[in-house]
Amino acid sequence: MRKKLNIAFVLPFIDNCGGVAVVLEYCRGLQKLGYTVEVYYPLIPYKELSNIKGLSSTLWQIKVFIKNIIRYKTQINWFTSPFKVKPVILIRKLFLSKCDILVATAWPTSYDVARINSNSNMIKAYFIQGYETWYGFVDKIKESYSLPLNLITISPWLTKKVESISKRNVSLEIHNGVDLKFFKPPAAKRYDPPSILLMYQDLDVKGCAEALQALSKIKASFPHVVITLFGFCDPPKSTFSFNYYKNPPKKTVLKLYQDANIFLFPSRGEGWGLTAPEAMACQCALVATNVGCMEIIGNGKNVVHAEINSAESIYRSLEILVTNKEKRVLYSKEAYRSIQNFSWELSIKKFDAYLQNLTDHH
Repeated sequence: MRKKLNIAFVLPFIDNCGGVAVVLEYCRGLQKLGYTVEVYYPLIPYKELSNIKGLSSTLWQIKVFIKNIIRYKTQINWFTSPFKVKPVILIRKLFLSKCDILVATAWPTSYDVARINSNSNMIKAYFIQGYETWYGFVDKIKESYSLPLNLITISPWLTKKVESISKRNVSLEIHNGVDLKFFKPPAAKRYDPPSILLMYQDLDVKGCAEALQALSKIKASFPHVVITLFGFCDPPKSTFSFNYYKNPPKKTVLKLYQDANIFLFPSRGEGWGLTAPEAMACQCALVATNVGCMEIIGNGKNVVHAEINSAESIYRSLEILVTNKEKRVLYSKEAYRSIQNFSWELSIKKFDAYLQNLTDHH
């Protein structure tokens, strides 16, 4: 018999990012299945999530805290259907409602969730979406995998990484889905001229430095190629011409995917990587490094692989599709066909089954 469960997720922040978007997908899906779902985030930010060190990180923390108080958001509206969230001063038992399952969603939140004492039968889990070493704290991140929490990961490489470090078994590996009802091809996909789309981010791990070098060379060799970037930060400085969309709404992102016929995914490391599957669902041929989701969804016929950290390799892989319309068409159609197996509905059903089983055996 299905149990009606109260589940709470702890976010490290509510800024635009894929990790938050994934958590909200599960929240909405579980809510539809009858769960009572709450989402918390701290008004006092985690100092460890600042790329500034020393005294300046404390000043950053104060600045963000003031910003959070001023905006005091109780609903997330960006890039998704609205979802209510609960701002609290800190992630402490005092500020949280009673729940059956409490889920940490980033390494700093895992320590807060682990230290919350509960006399009830509350289950604690740790939803790990990446090896989060962007700002350092490697030892603390590794230690977090040994906390008394049920470990959940999103990809095979991450499962191996976490199990290797913690010497524990991951209790669930669950792959991200794609909103196939929203992300879909246009009525008639255009393959001329070649058009390349890249989500630009200024984190080194995203590999955009090499991507920009490769795109500059593509534009110099093939001036007719249309290059478009979108992202949540300011556009990069570059010597070649491109279109840039900052903070685009979801409908605009869909249009960008639909208008492009090549999507570039140059990451140096990902837990999963949402943009590549979304582009595939919109029938884009893919040039990608073999990280994150690519080891699962790449089948040799739907992606041209490029080497990590190599602008030259990215250029050569792009060149294959830019100069060959037949390959652009074949790879894009296979990308669309193969991604149909990755829906959010299937992922949510798997997560639900896991949670129901977890409470049965707790």
